[in-house]
Amino acid sequence: MLLFIACTANQQSLVHVTATENSTRLLNGSSELPSNATCQWSITAPVGKVLRMEINFVFLNGPCEDEQARIFDGPGNSSDVIKTFCGMSSSLEIYFSSGRSFFLEAKTGRSSQPRFFVVDYQSVDLQDCSENTTLDAPVSPTVQNFSSPYFPTHTIRNKTCGWYIIAPEGHSVQVHVKSEKSKWGVKVFDVDGSDFTAIRIHWNFYTDTSTVFSKFQKVHISWKSDPTMAAAGIFQNLNILFQNSSGVLKSPGYPLTYPVGLVENCLWRIVAPKGQVIRLEFLSIRLGKGFICCLEIEDGGRKISKCNTKPSPLSLYSKSRELTLKVKTSSCSRGPGFIANYSFVPDDLSSGSCNLSSNSVVQITGEGGSFSSPGYPYPSRGTCGWNITVPSGKLVKLIFLDFDGYCNRNYAEVFDEPNSVSEVLTGKICREKAVFSKRNSLFVKYSVILEDQYWRGFWASYEAVDPVRPASYSCSGKASIVASSAGEFASYDYPLIYPNDASCSWQLRVPPTHIVQLTFTSFELQPSPSCGSDYVEVRQGRNIIETELVGKFCGATLPAPFLSNHSMVYVKLVTDSSERYPGFKATFRAIQNRSLGPCKLQGEDNVNSLTGTTGRLFSPLYPQIYPPNMTCTWMITVPKGKFVKLKISSFFLEIFCNGPYLKIRDGQSESSDLLKSFCGRKFESSLFSMPAPFSCSEEKKNIRLKSETGTLASYNYPLPYDTNIECIWLIEVDQSYNVKLSFEFFNLSSSSDCSEDYVIVRDGLYSSSDVVGKFCGSNKPQSITSDAWDLRVEFKSSGKAKFPGFKARYEVKRTTAHILKIVGGVVGGLSALCTVLGFWCKYRSSNCCNGNAVPRVDNGVSNDGADDLISKDKTTPLYEYSEH
Repeated sequence: MLLFIACTANQQSLVHVTATENSTRLLNGSSELPSNATCQWSITAPVGKVLRMEINFVFLNGPCEDEQARIFDGPGNSSDVIKTFCGMSSSLEIYFSSGRSFFLEAKTGRSSQPRFFVVDYQSVDLQDCSENTTLDAPVSPTVQNFSSPYFPTHTIRNKTCGWYIIAPEGHSVQVHVKSEKSKWGVKVFDVDGSDFTAIRIHWNFYTDTSTVFSKFQKVHISWKSDPTMAAAGIFQNLNILFQNSSGVLKSPGYPLTYPVGLVENCLWRIVAPKGQVIRLEFLSIRLGKGFICCLEIEDGGRKISKCNTKPSPLSLYSKSRELTLKVKTSSCSRGPGFIANYSFVPDDLSSGSCNLSSNSVVQITGEGGSFSSPGYPYPSRGTCGWNITVPSGKLVKLIFLDFDGYCNRNYAEVFDEPNSVSEVLTGKICREKAVFSKRNSLFVKYSVILEDQYWRGFWASYEAVDPVRPASYSCSGKASIVASSAGEFASYDYPLIYPNDASCSWQLRVPPTHIVQLTFTSFELQPSPSCGSDYVEVRQGRNIIETELVGKFCGATLPAPFLSNHSMVYVKLVTDSSERYPGFKATFRAIQNRSLGPCKLQGEDNVNSLTGTTGRLFSPLYPQIYPPNMTCTWMITVPKGKFVKLKISSFFLEIFCNGPYLKIRDGQSESSDLLKSFCGRKFESSLFSMPAPFSCSEEKKNIRLKSETGTLASYNYPLPYDTNIECIWLIEVDQSYNVKLSFEFFNLSSSSDCSEDYVIVRDGLYSSSDVVGKFCGSNKPQSITSDAWDLRVEFKSSGKAKFPGFKARYEVKRTTAHILKIVGGVVGGLSALCTVLGFWCKYRSSNCCNGNAVPRVDNGVSNDGADDLISKDKTTPLYEYSEH
């Protein structure tokens, strides 16, 4: 029967449906869901019935955040979620409700792509079972049958059933078991009073059946369905039962790669006698890598999973008389598997109970045992404590095998004195961890601050060990960065024997201006050819990626002391699954690196004076990478009359110019003229010279000169120029002067038209000013005097040749017009003076102008008179001046 129930695009809908005994399809024949919709169905069975639902096909678009369908075991979306569907599911899945209702919800996105949800449902009669049904076995050949609910078609999700079968007096029980898809959930126990002993079940590969025989009059059969899927199960279940007082457990094929099809179907069960518990020590757990590669350990309802536990051994004590082990893998690469030793030990003595609400304390004594937070693996709230005492002369080794939570929600603290919180051994613990006491007792306090349904608490084991604690500097299983000028480190749990499958690494860092001296003071590892089993590897380098191997060591021979070339050394310890040895201890210290050269101090300016005719300087640690925070200054002084020639043969700084740099100044201080500044990865030339201060340079290619005298020279003069460069000098003096330019030295490359290297002199400041001359070759040009008060000198080299260059001087000369101006002023002054004197003589004294009287001069000066006056003395300066 097909029933169409409205579900419309761009809307949210809720439909209530009552199921009948006929199978009904949730949607119409197409079973297509609309887009951008939230469709909900609440399906209810009649009283006394339950719902059976078949999920035939699901096809949704996009990730779960966009589109999903969910099934709830109850009337609403606050009920338990049975299954969430995303993407596509084409396998048939069948579910039974625990009550009368299912709630379905489908959410779709805006995509126009089709999506389908094919669901059939119907009401069925309720079939149930209890966990302690009692059945009387008839005498053979009579047979009495019983089964799990809904056998043989399907099972109920997460259901547990149990049957006690009692044979007549003097008889034992024969049980013939047939299981379609849930063989893994069937367990058969011999019952002797209150003792339950598991009976190994051998399943027939072809008939899915098994026959078992009891040793006593009574057996108990338990069956538990899959907690998530009603039609799930595994193909074969092999139970391995251990009842000897001690023994070895290992996965099939160990230490070779285990067969996946077999190991996943194996179940190891260890049952201890009354009054005893099980001590289980894993020597190695290496199940492979992948999504799920775990070994599940069950102890009386408590379960923990160990997934490639490193390092081993891992010791634990059971709380009950029975431990069960099972391998679970999913998308997992295969590994060697696991191996473990077990033994039966007396149960510890404990008194009191842990009640979080009353802050109670439990007293525990014994050689070893286990305990867990109240309600584990379920959450609780409050505070509880455990006083653990082992025999005198021993220490307590406490291992938190499983710890689920956050330190701001639930945590444990360990103290080194019973009933006391004064001496703390560790801070807050909220993860798996091992703790050693300092005496034969300790106190564990567990606190739950914020109750949360997801945090299950902890499961811990303790045992008495010899009074030797791991050194504080021993490896703890993590990669360690030791940044110090000296220190010590050691193998895992040193001086105790190191575990299997361990991996420890140390990164030794001394100051960048130092190197590492490494010394092994104790060394005993498993010997093997080419150190292929357990080994210590030492490497050195600038960083963890760029390292060089120093050596690989194993056995009992003490490695020789080692002096590194770098400020960082990397040490790694690796152990395999075979044998365990005492391990090693090593020390290190920082030694000044002689490769630094004279520049040694960080954070300070290292000033070095260099003298002589030749020398060499380099950055700290060259050719290695220079240390950070270094300032180096070299003051180079050569004999008087000489210049400094500096050749840079290698230059490699950080790629960006906002970091290190090299500056070269012409002088003995930071205020001296800057000649060159380099950064990054490039420099202008492999040959660099310290030029004369008046020469053209990279920083001074356009020079304006205004003094009365000056010097100019070619690029890097007095050294030869060999660079493609153009230099320009603009000489500009007071307008009362001319500029006289004289070449003291001149030697440029020669060409017919001076097209390669040349000097051009222009009468003016501009590139368009008149050319006075263009010069090249080795002939020194004649002196040049400007027509006005300015000159422009241009030097151009092509970089094709290497010649000494030129040097020139300039000076100022007073112009003729300026001299005439001065003479005219003087003559005019004298004329005015005579006029004044003549007037005074005329009116004040009639004799004033008689005899040696000054002749009368009219206002103004004739050109002839001026020429005559100027011609009398043409070299005498008429006044002094200075330039401002």
